[in-house]
Amino acid sequence: MPHYIKDFGINYSEKIIPVFLGFSTNYIQENFETRIVKHRNAVEFRNWPEERTIKELIKEHKEFKAQCLQAGVRYFEIENDYDKEILNVYDYIEAEKSRIDPI
Repeated sequence: MPHYIKDFGINYSEKIIPVFLGFSTNYIQENFETRIVKHRNAVEFRNWPEERTIKELIKEHKEFKAQCLQAGVRYFEIENDYDKEILNVYDYIEAEKSRIDPI
């Protein structure tokens, strides 16, 4: 959860690059079965059927986005093209790495 970032000590938290990523309502509606459910095992193995409905997932992502904005953390939202838009996240991480540890 985004508000936990503030729980880290200042010396440690300055070295963390938090990335919070969510999907827009449009993206969820257009890609629920074909991309979201199909690739949900890409990071961790989930050997059970998806139990959430599209409506529930949309609600979760809206709430998560609101939490991020309330906590003042950087939030990235995938709108249309995951492969293209995720590059913004990579660019952000690289910029933050340079800020944290300038050469």
